Order: sequence, then structure tokens, then C-alpha cells
Amino acid sequence: MLTLEQVYGAIAFYLAHDQEIDAYLAESERQAEAQGAELNARARAARPELFERLERARLERETARR
Repeated sequence: MLTLEQVYGAIAFYLAHDQEIDAYLAESERQAEAQGAELNARARAARPELFERLERARLERETARR
């Protein structure tokens, strides 16, 4: 458990470095999205029939809801 002093310290650190922290988090998110897209593309290339079946099932489910 954090002490109140540690919480205040973390807030003070963020306030003093908010632009650097926000830029770091944005870049980390961009990298994670790119990595996810790459993994998805590889999976689709390796098993296209699976993704076709999944897409058909998704479309059928959406059509049934209407």
C-alpha cells in the first residue's frame, strides 16, 4: 500500500513531467497498436480460412440481431 507521501510524490512528479510522460504513453500506445496489427496480419495470413469463418459468424450474428 502506498503512503500519502508517495501518492503526493507521484502526483508532483507527473505534474513536473506531464509532457514527457504523455508523449511516452502515446508512443507506447502507438507501438502496441502497430505490434497488434502486425500479429493480426500474420495470423490472418497463416489461417485465412479461420478468419473467413469468424467474419461470416460475426455477420450472421449481426444480421440476427436486427
